[in-house]
Amino acid sequence: DGGLKITGFNPQTLPEDVVIPDKIGGKAVVEIGRLAFSECETIKSVYIPDSVKEIGKNAFYCCKKLKKVTLPEGLERISEYCFSACSSLSSINLPDSVETIGEYAFSGTKIGAIKMPASLKTIKEYAFLYCLRLQTSIPDGVTVEESAFSTQSSVSYPLTVNSYTFTDKTTLSKS
Repeated sequence: DGGLKITGFNPQTLPEDVVIPDKIGGKAVVEIGRLAFSECETIKSVYIPDSVKEIGKNAFYCCKKLKKVTLPEGLERISEYCFSACSSLSSINLPDSVETIGEYAFSGTKIGAIKMPASLKTIKEYAFLYCLRLQTSIPDGVTVEESAFSTQSSVSYPLTVNSYTFTDKTTLSKS
Protein backbone atom coordinates (compact mmCIF):
# COMPACT_ATOMS: atom_id res chain seq x y z
CA ASP A 1 0.00 0.00 0.00
CA GLY A 2 1.66 3.18 -1.26
CA GLY A 3 -0.85 5.61 0.19
CA LEU A 4 -3.73 7.64 -1.19
CA LYS A 5 -4.11 9.79 -4.30
CA ILE A 6 -6.38 12.86 -4.49
CA THR A 7 -8.21 12.49 -7.81
CA GLY A 8 -10.78 15.28 -7.83
CA PHE A 9 -12.95 17.69 -5.90
CA ASN A 10 -16.59 18.49 -5.19
CA PRO A 11 -17.22 22.03 -6.50
CA GLN A 12 -20.16 22.50 -4.10
CA THR A 13 -18.08 21.87 -0.96
CA LEU A 14 -14.54 22.89 -1.90
CA PRO A 15 -13.40 25.92 0.14
CA GLU A 16 -11.43 28.82 -1.35
CA ASP A 17 -8.45 27.89 0.82
CA VAL A 18 -7.68 24.20 0.36
CA VAL A 19 -5.59 22.27 2.87
CA ILE A 20 -4.70 18.81 1.59
CA PRO A 21 -4.53 16.53 4.66
CA ASP A 22 -1.44 14.42 5.22
CA LYS A 23 -3.65 11.43 6.11
CA ILE A 24 -7.18 10.29 5.36
CA GLY A 25 -8.54 7.39 7.38
CA GLY A 26 -5.08 6.71 8.76
CA LYS A 27 -3.50 6.38 5.29
CA ALA A 28 -0.92 8.88 4.00
CA VAL A 29 -1.87 11.15 1.11
CA VAL A 30 1.09 10.70 -1.26
CA GLU A 31 -0.16 12.04 -4.60
CA ILE A 32 -2.37 14.63 -6.22
CA GLY A 33 -3.58 13.02 -9.40
CA ARG A 34 -3.68 14.19 -12.98
CA LEU A 35 -6.32 16.91 -13.51
CA ALA A 36 -7.36 16.67 -9.81
CA PHE A 37 -8.19 20.38 -9.42
CA SER A 38 -8.05 21.37 -13.09
CA GLU A 39 -10.24 24.34 -14.02
CA CYS A 40 -11.47 24.77 -10.45
CA GLU A 41 -13.13 28.18 -10.34
CA THR A 42 -13.11 28.76 -6.56
CA ILE A 43 -9.70 27.77 -5.20
CA LYS A 44 -7.53 30.73 -4.07
CA SER A 45 -4.85 28.94 -2.07
CA VAL A 46 -3.65 25.40 -1.56
CA TYR A 47 -1.43 23.84 1.08
CA ILE A 48 0.15 20.53 0.08
CA PRO A 49 1.69 18.54 2.97
CA ASP A 50 5.13 16.93 2.99
CA SER A 51 3.52 13.48 2.68
CA VAL A 52 2.73 14.29 -0.98
CA LYS A 53 5.59 13.16 -3.22
CA GLU A 54 3.95 13.56 -6.63
CA ILE A 55 1.66 16.11 -8.25
CA GLY A 56 0.22 14.88 -11.54
CA LYS A 57 0.01 16.55 -14.93
CA ASN A 58 -2.45 19.42 -15.17
CA ALA A 59 -3.29 19.02 -11.46
CA PHE A 60 -4.07 22.74 -11.02
CA TYR A 61 -4.37 23.73 -14.67
CA CYS A 62 -6.42 26.87 -15.28
CA CYS A 63 -7.32 27.58 -11.64
CA LYS A 64 -7.71 31.24 -12.49
CA LYS A 65 -8.23 32.49 -8.90
CA LEU A 66 -5.31 30.49 -7.42
CA LYS A 67 -2.89 32.98 -5.83
CA LYS A 68 -0.91 31.01 -3.23
CA VAL A 69 0.55 27.50 -3.28
CA THR A 70 2.58 25.81 -0.56
CA LEU A 71 4.54 22.94 -2.07
CA PRO A 72 5.85 20.02 0.01
CA GLU A 73 9.47 19.39 0.92
CA GLY A 74 10.59 16.23 -0.83
CA LEU A 75 8.76 17.06 -4.08
CA GLU A 76 11.20 16.34 -6.93
CA ARG A 77 9.18 17.29 -9.99
CA ILE A 78 6.72 20.02 -10.95
CA SER A 79 4.72 18.11 -13.56
CA GLU A 80 3.72 19.22 -17.05
CA TYR A 81 1.08 21.98 -17.10
CA CYS A 82 0.81 21.68 -13.30
CA PHE A 83 0.05 25.38 -12.73
CA SER A 84 -0.35 26.46 -16.35
CA ALA A 85 -2.94 29.18 -16.97
CA CYS A 86 -3.27 29.96 -13.24
CA SER A 87 -3.47 33.61 -14.17
CA SER A 88 -3.59 34.95 -10.58
CA LEU A 89 -0.56 32.98 -9.35
CA SER A 90 2.09 35.61 -8.69
CA SER A 91 4.54 33.85 -6.36
CA ILE A 92 5.60 30.35 -5.38
CA ASN A 93 8.38 28.86 -3.29
CA LEU A 94 10.04 25.84 -4.84
CA PRO A 95 11.19 23.25 -2.28
CA ASP A 96 14.92 22.54 -2.09
CA SER A 97 14.18 19.02 -3.38
CA VAL A 98 12.84 20.02 -6.85
CA GLU A 99 14.97 18.61 -9.67
CA THR A 100 12.70 19.10 -12.70
CA ILE A 101 10.23 21.77 -13.79
CA GLY A 102 8.03 20.20 -16.46
CA GLU A 103 6.82 21.50 -19.81
CA TYR A 104 4.46 24.49 -19.47
CA ALA A 105 4.49 24.01 -15.66
CA PHE A 106 4.05 27.73 -14.90
CA SER A 107 3.10 29.08 -18.33
CA GLY A 108 0.64 31.94 -18.27
CA THR A 109 1.14 32.77 -14.58
CA LYS A 110 2.06 36.14 -13.09
CA ILE A 111 5.04 34.79 -11.16
CA GLY A 112 7.59 37.48 -10.45
CA ALA A 113 10.64 36.65 -8.36
CA ILE A 114 11.27 32.93 -7.93
CA LYS A 115 14.24 31.23 -6.30
CA MET A 116 15.42 28.22 -8.25
CA PRO A 117 16.69 25.57 -5.80
CA ALA A 118 20.27 24.26 -5.96
CA SER A 119 18.80 20.76 -6.50
CA LEU A 120 17.34 21.83 -9.87
CA LYS A 121 18.65 19.84 -12.85
CA THR A 122 16.23 20.55 -15.72
CA ILE A 123 13.80 23.25 -16.80
CA LYS A 124 11.71 21.76 -19.59
CA GLU A 125 10.56 23.59 -22.71
CA TYR A 126 8.00 26.37 -22.31
CA ALA A 127 8.03 25.93 -18.49
CA PHE A 128 7.70 29.70 -18.03
CA LEU A 129 6.01 30.64 -21.33
CA TYR A 130 4.34 34.07 -21.11
CA CYS A 131 5.70 34.73 -17.61
CA LEU A 132 6.34 38.37 -18.37
CA ARG A 133 7.16 39.39 -14.76
CA LEU A 134 9.61 36.57 -14.07
CA GLN A 135 12.85 37.42 -12.27
CA THR A 136 15.14 34.57 -11.35
CA SER A 137 18.63 33.21 -11.12
CA ILE A 138 19.44 29.80 -12.56
CA PRO A 139 21.93 27.62 -10.65
CA ASP A 140 25.01 26.43 -12.53
CA GLY A 141 24.66 23.10 -14.31
CA VAL A 142 20.91 23.33 -14.95
CA THR A 143 19.76 22.14 -18.36
CA VAL A 144 17.41 24.76 -19.80
CA GLU A 145 15.43 23.32 -22.69
CA GLU A 146 14.35 25.20 -25.80
CA SER A 147 12.06 28.17 -25.19
CA ALA A 148 11.80 27.47 -21.45
CA PHE A 149 11.51 31.22 -20.83
CA SER A 150 9.87 32.21 -24.10
CA THR A 151 7.52 35.15 -24.07
CA GLN A 152 6.53 35.04 -27.73
CA SER A 153 5.63 38.68 -27.37
CA SER A 154 7.29 41.98 -28.11
CA VAL A 155 10.10 41.42 -25.58
CA SER A 156 13.37 42.40 -27.21
CA TYR A 157 16.47 40.24 -27.18
CA PRO A 158 19.07 39.99 -25.80
CA LEU A 159 17.14 39.57 -22.56
CA THR A 160 19.06 39.09 -19.32
CA VAL A 161 17.71 37.00 -16.44
CA ASN A 162 20.30 37.64 -13.73
CA SER A 163 23.60 36.21 -14.95
CA TYR A 164 22.20 34.49 -18.04
CA THR A 165 21.55 36.20 -21.34
CA PHE A 166 19.01 35.10 -23.90
CA THR A 167 20.17 36.12 -27.35
CA ASP A 168 16.90 34.94 -28.86
CA LYS A 169 13.93 32.86 -27.69
CA THR A 170 15.94 29.65 -27.58
CA THR A 171 19.59 30.48 -26.92
CA LEU A 172 20.91 30.86 -23.38
CA SER A 173 24.44 31.85 -22.51
CA LYS A 174 26.27 32.66 -19.29
CA SER A 175 26.85 36.42 -19.05
